[in-house]
Amino acid sequence: LADSTSNDWAITGIQLEVGTYTSADLPPFRHESYGTNIARCQRYYWAVFPSGTAIANNRLGFGSAQDENDCETMWMFPVQMRTPPTITLPSINYTTQAANFYFLYDYAGGAKYPNANTVGGEPSVWRGFVKSTIAGDDWTIGHSTQMIAADTDTNVMFDAEL
Repeated sequence: LADSTSNDWAITGIQLEVGTYTSADLPPFRHESYGTNIARCQRYYWAVFPSGTAIANNRLGFGSAQDENDCETMWMFPVQMRTPPTITLPSINYTTQAANFYFLYDYAGGAKYPNANTVGGEPSVWRGFVKSTIAGDDWTIGHSTQMIAADTDTNVMFDAEL
């Protein structure tokens, strides 16, 4: 193990405790399930697709037309976040309307690329909203929309870090 500085080694099953303990009064080791541990992490950060799992032309979220030019997409978080998160959206070039995501309207018709995106609605620890403007369309209020990932690098991320 010590014959090279490029060797790797790993230690697992360690629990650090604050304070002074003897072997007689050491607290028992706390084993946590994967589900409990991931839920604790998701209070601080959640992405629609876990890293490296996005699929081109897969749905990022569902929403509805708010007026003839705007739609709103909503996500419910898997756990209550620590604070209302900041939202990181996929990139878009508003001049050329080249985006790595697009919208389908009423589950039919061609792709519609947004002209602008803003965080919509009141931020909450339970849900996130994104309002997208697609100028020049004649959408019907309340009709369904889908936000679609155009490539495998597209994601929507919610961050409630300290």
